[in-house]
Amino acid sequence: MKSFIQLLIFICFIFIFNSCDKDEDVSSGNASNITVTVDGKKHVFNTIQVSVYENDLFVSREFWARIDNKPNRVISFSMTDYPDSLEHRFIYSQDGKHYTRGMQGTYLNSHFTKNSATQLVGTFSGKLYDLDRDSVSLENGTIHIIY
Repeated sequence: MKSFIQLLIFICFIFIFNSCDKDEDVSSGNASNITVTVDGKKHVFNTIQVSVYENDLFVSREFWARIDNKPNRVISFSMTDYPDSLEHRFIYSQDGKHYTRGMQGTYLNSHFTKNSATQLVGTFSGKLYDLDRDSVSLENGTIHIIY
């Protein structure tokens, strides 16, 4: 009986420590999300992952956002900060199709009000195209990521 109680206590401790793991969801405990209207329908991307690479020449950050951690809709973008400029890449993926800047000269318009080592806040809108020249319209996009 004593062994059974010790085993039960051990299992409870394992459950408690695993259920409180902070690394499972970057956005837990803060209001990180990306909200955007895609072809007239509003979506909130609430699962955010961030990766940072830094050296003497630049700082590069990669962001991935999903809706409830599901793979069918993904926003991925990178921002590379150079001493005198900022470069970014943006891809919207939906059901296996990947949309990015169009060959027709259209671009995604973006404006960032906060761009720091721990936070990214801004807005975006525009039209993106896949390789077949199908397009998606992104409107009223907001980014609020704390990492």
